[in-house]
Amino acid sequence: MKSPARTSKTRAKTHSSDLNKNQSEPFFGPATLQPKLEIGQQDEPHESKTLKSPRLKNNKRFQAVFENKSVIEYGDQGSEVRRIQQMLIDLGYSLPEYGADGIFGSETEQTVVNFQADHPPLIIDGRVGFATIRAIDDYFPNFEITADLSDDWSVDCVLEIMCPWNSHIVENILPGFTIYMYDDFEIPQKEWNGSEWIDNPMHPRAYHWPGNNEIGFRSNLSCNEIVIALYHEAWHAQQPPELIEVTLDREMNAFINTEQWSIDIGISGQIDESSSSDVTSLRSETDGQAEVDEEQVRQHVRQRYGGASERSGERIHSKTEDKNKVRVRRADGSFYERYPVEGEIVPFFDEVDFTEKKELDIDEWSCD
Repeated sequence: MKSPARTSKTRAKTHSSDLNKNQSEPFFGPATLQPKLEIGQQDEPHESKTLKSPRLKNNKRFQAVFENKSVIEYGDQGSEVRRIQQMLIDLGYSLPEYGADGIFGSETEQTVVNFQADHPPLIIDGRVGFATIRAIDDYFPNFEITADLSDDWSVDCVLEIMCPWNSHIVENILPGFTIYMYDDFEIPQKEWNGSEWIDNPMHPRAYHWPGNNEIGFRSNLSCNEIVIALYHEAWHAQQPPELIEVTLDREMNAFINTEQWSIDIGISGQIDESSSSDVTSLRSETDGQAEVDEEQVRQHVRQRYGGASERSGERIHSKTEDKNKVRVRRADGSFYERYPVEGEIVPFFDEVDFTEKKELDIDEWSCD
């Protein structure tokens, strides 16, 4: 099944603050909102007693929603909200202002309304209740991966893994970019060790370059690595513009959602033995189930990505003429100078160096 890509309309420009608003205010969407049912009201027979999709079935909150004992709605926050947002984006429903941030605000509510309006006879109430989560569950079937994930990547391998859940990426996101393959790609970086700047270059296995409308991948990736890279960079391509300007927020968002996707789909994660990060895994385990460790994600991004600042909404832009200071971009777009914090990294994007970069033809990539 495929859903048309949709663009969400927000009820307000605010986000976390709009959770404190009077929820009786008028709401105008593509369809008239219907009365919100009480939990347990108007249940319906279902052929399954449990969720089927690996993206949902091992989560207790999702199962409670499936059984009509809980609901995920406006005002909720947390990992389950983020995962619902992530799945809606994977189906082509846009969250253009806030993305998958784990906050069920007006933008997410409108996106759920859009999904419900596209899937009659769902009740259009902007909440993820039993019928809506069952509809989402059907879009992400369990499937067997037959490809050898350790082999060099191939088009067949990519399509076998991506198409069952992510035809939107293959057919709608990637074709909007010029896709490149390269043998190596170095971003020169300098890290402040507390007393001086030291070299800390980065050799990414993939990149998303909005200014050039490019997505690129290292040519020698395995099957497992290429689908991870594809999902990660496609996720960047769908992030809100404001988030793209903040290195820490941007990379954490992409890493968290990509790692959750890789857990759900059943492949290895984004950190491997060749990583120069101190972080060896972005996963932890609770009650026998793997989950994303967001603190490990933060640590990895700070160690490897030039521009990451711990100050909310900031991005380290460059070194100043005073070699011991950095130029920093604030959340409002203005700049100021300050002394660096130990471990902060400055990237030099104007000095990037590609080896054997060539365009990849994806015209025949299809999930039909």
